Amino acid sequence: MFPRQILCVSSYPALLQTRSLLFERAGYSVVKAENKQEAEWMLSRHAFDAIVLEHCVPMSERHALAAMIKKAGFHTRVLVLHASGNGPESHADASVDSRNGQERSWRCWKKCFPIQEDKST
Repeated sequence: MFPRQILCVSSYPALLQTRSLLFERAGYSVVKAENKQEAEWMLSRHAFDAIVLEHCVPMSERHALAAMIKKAGFHTRVLVLHASGNGPESHADASVDSRNGQERSWRCWKKCFPIQEDKST
C-alpha cells in the first residue's frame, strides 16, 4: 500500500519541517508549501488525501485554500491548526487549537482522519 499524501502549509519553515517529520514518521508522504501560492500550485498538479493548514497561515488564506478544495470537488480533507478554524466560513473538515500541544493535535488528526495506520508508536 502506498503512503497517503498530505500537503502541509506553513509560513514558518522550522514549523513546517517539524510537522512534516511527524507525519513522515507516522508513514505518510508529505509535500510542503510555505505560502498560499505554493499550495495552490501543488494542488493544481497533485492529488492529496489531506491538507494541514498551520496557525501561522493568515486566516483569509486558510479559508481560501479550503474553499478552493471543496469547490473543486476534491476528496481532500482539510485540518486547520488554529482556534478560529472551526467556523462555517473556514470550509475545514476539522480544527484544533495548536496552542494546546502536539499530542492534542495528533489525537484530533487520528480521530478525524483515520486514513493511515499510525506507525509512530
